[in-house]
Amino acid sequence: MTMTLEDALRELVPFARADGFDAAAVRHHLATHEAARSLHAILGEAILHGRLTARCWAAATGGAPPDDVIAGVGRLWDSLLEAWLVHPIEGTPQAWTPETLRLWAYTEGWELERQDEDLILMQDVLVPDLLEIAAERDCPKRRYLLNVVEHWARDGAHAAVGTDAFADLTTRLARLEEPARAAGDDALADYLRRLAGYGRPARVDREGAERRGADLTRCAPRPADLRVTPEGRHWVVVLPGSVPALNRTITIARADGRIR
Repeated sequence: MTMTLEDALRELVPFARADGFDAAAVRHHLATHEAARSLHAILGEAILHGRLTARCWAAATGGAPPDDVIAGVGRLWDSLLEAWLVHPIEGTPQAWTPETLRLWAYTEGWELERQDEDLILMQDVLVPDLLEIAAERDCPKRRYLLNVVEHWARDGAHAAVGTDAFADLTTRLARLEEPARAAGDDALADYLRRLAGYGRPARVDREGAERRGADLTRCAPRPADLRVTPEGRHWVVVLPGSVPALNRTITIARADGRIR
């Protein structure tokens, strides 16, 4: 009879503990029991398609431990991967949920894409969840999540500055400062606060123009890469691109900081 996801989850119940799974016992089970041979394939598919959830576990097992099913499954998968009993998961879920995103964050053996994986995660709708997960200090991808949020903010600000979309972006960025600080990344929180402030009127001196130029460049530039020139009532700032052809010029009003 074909094993279902529910069958696979029930196979894991004897190895469940409050803090996760007895990974060594699961490895032995997979290596020695005929009925367990398809378990890893079913779990891998369920993980990739977002079907492995705490609710699914509770329905199949009657609410057996672990207390944190998502983190427990993530750590178990990595243990099985280290023992060469499973293959790495590759692919992106058809739809992200907070729980699926959290399972990816707790699974080193799940790669969304071989290149530019972070671009998949740089979605406005995912950023609050990325910061919430990053607040969990034992999350193995915590630092990576925070880097993704910074990359998202930097690229978004660079694209929106000087357009009507910038005001809306700065409003949304202001809401993310405290979640970033709660995640333990004060540097990111300070960066988000500065970006949010650029949408409010304020006098701008040369130092302020240089700071804005650095913050609004897509990839964090070296100070020597920025060019800030006074021109009448404005500062003219050249934002350096990866090559000169991608440089971008903005003007910052000295009196109120308006950027065009």
